Amino acid sequence: MRKAISFLMHLFSSNTLHGTHSPFVYALLRDCVYSKMSVRESVKSYYSGMKERKDVIEGFDHGAGKSVRIEVGALAKKSVTQHFESNLLGRLVNHHSSQRILELGGNLGKASATIASMNENADVVSVEGNEGLVQMAKDGFDTLGIKNVNLIHATFDSFFQTNEMKFDFVFIDGDHSYEPTLRYYQRAKECLKGQGPIVLHDIYWSKGMEKAWASVKQDPDATVTIDLFFMGLVYFRKNQEKEHFKIRFPKSLFGFFL
Repeated sequence: MRKAISFLMHLFSSNTLHGTHSPFVYALLRDCVYSKMSVRESVKSYYSGMKERKDVIEGFDHGAGKSVRIEVGALAKKSVTQHFESNLLGRLVNHHSSQRILELGGNLGKASATIASMNENADVVSVEGNEGLVQMAKDGFDTLGIKNVNLIHATFDSFFQTNEMKFDFVFIDGDHSYEPTLRYYQRAKECLKGQGPIVLHDIYWSKGMEKAWASVKQDPDATVTIDLFFMGLVYFRKNQEKEHFKIRFPKSLFGFFL
């Protein structure tokens, strides 16, 4: 109920393309967010088909701090990015010509598969702590012939402890609580080159995520923050006045079904 109320409030308080007066954000909406560029049908069909699978994944959920056992179909319906979300991630990478992308929280591999297949010259690094999900995602990449994803089995904290890579684009979709989300955001900033973005998924998932998003918006380094309800975009643009935007996404509610 809380999330539904938040969605309705966002729907009636957000703008679309013609209500946005920042040239940077206007161009982002026109050329990327509201673009119809989409992943190839084979990728979409593969992950749609996962919703019908009855086989079971077992592994350790580091966010929950316990071992889990769940049907693939149930997980695909509950926690995998929706088509319109993963397509947007692919378009964002394309729009910003990002060459190296970091995903924290690989899950079944849909987001990274979408990004990688829509941007075949980009390198995607996906970090996932659940060994069952790692194997399932690898199987999917092999089936789809996706070669430009490096899937790492590690906790986010252990990854950052040894990481020496720099990234153009970071997608955070892991532990949906306040303190871990801010910790991963700070570590992501340290390995980000350029103006971003850092993208946080499910910013209205819980009270903790709403609090984390509010803190991110107050970050002095974050000059442009964009609230799309389902995810938040953070840019670090030099010499730009700090601005926050609420944007209706998808622009039409029919977009949920694409």
